[in-house]
Amino acid sequence: MTVYNLARRRILKCVSGLSRFGTKSLPGLEVHNLSLFKRKNATLTPTQKGPWSVLFFGSDEFALDSLRALHNQYRLQKLLCRLEVVTAYKGKENCLTKYAKENGITVHQWPVNVNNLDFHIGVVVSFGHLIPSHIINSFPLGIINVHASLLPRWRGSAPIIYALMNGDTETGISLMKIKPKRFDVGEVIAQEKTTVGPEETQPELYTKLARMGSKLLIKTVEKLPDVLCCGIPQSEESVTYGTVIYNKESDSLLVKCKENTWISIKKIRIPGKPQMPALDFRNGFMGGQKLKSCNFY
Repeated sequence: MTVYNLARRRILKCVSGLSRFGTKSLPGLEVHNLSLFKRKNATLTPTQKGPWSVLFFGSDEFALDSLRALHNQYRLQKLLCRLEVVTAYKGKENCLTKYAKENGITVHQWPVNVNNLDFHIGVVVSFGHLIPSHIINSFPLGIINVHASLLPRWRGSAPIIYALMNGDTETGISLMKIKPKRFDVGEVIAQEKTTVGPEETQPELYTKLARMGSKLLIKTVEKLPDVLCCGIPQSEESVTYGTVIYNKESDSLLVKCKENTWISIKKIRIPGKPQMPALDFRNGFMGGQKLKSCNFY
């Protein structure tokens, strides 16, 4: 539950009233919501402008730029007062873990237990895992995400690759609120555009957008919490899908591409998971035998 300004003060009055009348439920407000409200606002005042305690979720080089930017602010002790990292890896450590250890930043392995954590806000950059409601709701200011596209275009993974594959001449960075159950569907709270050069390569665009994302993230954190009230819902008309069909005869995934062309995939790898054959993907991500085809962002 995220509450600001006038609405927040009204709820504080309601909480005050409840403390006088005991723990009886009032219309529209259950007792368990009261305890959650008290716990989440133990260190957050209605007029607070920072410094903020931040829990960072990331997994790769793209996220590293944003982590560095937040860490620089943490060392100044003006915008951030606390910074810790959540990441997922098996075996070999990723770049975020190495950076965190080199700089004395606490690292939590995904999935994380938030019961004993106390952060104002979560920041997600190139994480690759859906974050459940109970974790999102544990942050008084929710969770924000840095995404490398002009949402709602290229929701989901690999937005930079899709922008280049489809000949986009413009792309950018979007900062949005994280919602449970689906990737990249929250309100957009900040966005910045850039051109894609005709000869620009994936590594070049990747580096440029990572830096853009880190700078836009800091600008957004500087505007907390007011910027969270200005989110714009994404238009469903601009959403891009790919259609995936499992073909039993060839034991492969048929993926619809540009101009009604198709490619056949025998094995596929989801970020954070081992490589899997087409049948396992169908069973795990396409509803098994219930669906013959499925649309993905």
